[in-house]
Amino acid sequence: MEDTVGLHYDRKVRATLCCGISPGSKPYGGANVINGISRAEDWPNIWISDPGNGFPQDLTLHWDSPRNISKIMLTFDTDLCAPDRCFGWPREAYRFPFPVPECVKDYRILSRKGENWEELISIESNYHRRRVHRLEIPVQTEELRVEILSTHGSESARIYEVRVY
Repeated sequence: MEDTVGLHYDRKVRATLCCGISPGSKPYGGANVINGISRAEDWPNIWISDPGNGFPQDLTLHWDSPRNISKIMLTFDTDLCAPDRCFGWPREAYRFPFPVPECVKDYRILSRKGENWEELISIESNYHRRRVHRLEIPVQTEELRVEILSTHGSESARIYEVRVY
């Protein structure tokens, strides 16, 4: 007698499964950059801008009262989980595209002074995952904006973490 019980496990499902979730999930929202986790774990933990809006894209942090800021730390997406980012031997066989398209290339950091925004930092040709900016003169502000001007190819700006001290 032929065993047919296991046959259906080897077949691929050939259907489009649809479901609705209410309220809608927003896994790439701005709140992810301040949750203290700088990589994907149980949740994406990343802010990704809308690719349909083009550049510049910005992310603004707001406090209820003015804060003195002397250091700003940013963690960008460099797609560390991609299989082609693995290292091995010989190195020539394990080269990966560099800089990665997802990484933020050009950006500015601004603080709000009254009704005006003042540029604190302007960076061009970034390719680092982690950037630490120490301000020579601390600023007092209620809002801080990270404005992404371009990436190395991605249509979305991607930031894992913003820390302000």
